[in-house]
Amino acid sequence: MYRSLWKQKNIRYYLLGGGVSRLGDVLSALAFLFLAYDMTESNVHTTGVALAETVPYLVFGLIGGVIADSFPRKKLLIRLDLFRVPLMLSISLLHGFNLLTYPVLIIVSFLVQTIGCFFNPAHRAVLPMVTTEDERSAANSLYDTITRGVTILTPLIAITLLNTVGALHFFTLDAFTYLISVYCLSRLTPGRTVEEKADHSLHLPVHQRVLLMDGWSFNDSKTFFLYILYGFS
Repeated sequence: MYRSLWKQKNIRYYLLGGGVSRLGDVLSALAFLFLAYDMTESNVHTTGVALAETVPYLVFGLIGGVIADSFPRKKLLIRLDLFRVPLMLSISLLHGFNLLTYPVLIIVSFLVQTIGCFFNPAHRAVLPMVTTEDERSAANSLYDTITRGVTILTPLIAITLLNTVGALHFFTLDAFTYLISVYCLSRLTPGRTVEEKADHSLHLPVHQRVLLMDGWSFNDSKTFFLYILYGFS
C-alpha cells in the first residue's frame, strides 16, 4: 500500500515537501535559540526568543486554519514558503555585516513561527485534495511517520552543523529547505474535495468565519482543553 502511494506523483511530492518543510521548521526553531545565546550569553534573552516562537501559536493557532481555507491552498503555501526564504537569509546577511541585533532576532523568529500557524493547517488540508478516500488514512500515517522521523533526526543534524559550520548557517540551510518545499508544492496538481464543496461556511467572509470558529472552540470545553493541551505539548 505504502509503495503504491509513493509511486503517485502528487502524494510523493506532498510527502517530500512536508518532510523537508518540517526539517526547516525544527532547524529554524533551534537556530534562533542557539544564535540568541551565542549573541547575548543570557538565559533570559534566550528564553525571550523561545517565547517569541511560542506566542504565535497561542494567538493564531485557532484562526490559522480558517484564514488558510479562504485562499487557494497551493498558491498560499508557495507564497508562505517564499516569504520565509528572505527572512532566513536576512539573519545570515545581517550577522555577516555585524548589523544583527537581539530585537531583530525576536521579530524575525516571531514572523517565521506566525507563518507556520497558517502554513501547517493549509498543508494538512491539501492531503484530501491529492488522495482518494481509500488512500487517505495510509497517506496520513505515512506523512506523520516522515515528519516525526525528521523531528527525531533534527537534533543529530543540529549537532553536526554546530560542530562544523556553526549555528549561523542553520538559517542558510533553512532557506534551502523552504525552496525545496516550494518546488515540491509547485509540482502538485490537486483537485477539489467533496468536503470543500459541501462546506457552506467557506462562503462566509473571513472575519465571520474566524468569529464562528473562535466562538465554537471556546464554547466547546473539550475542544478548548485539547487546544491548550496541544499548545503546551
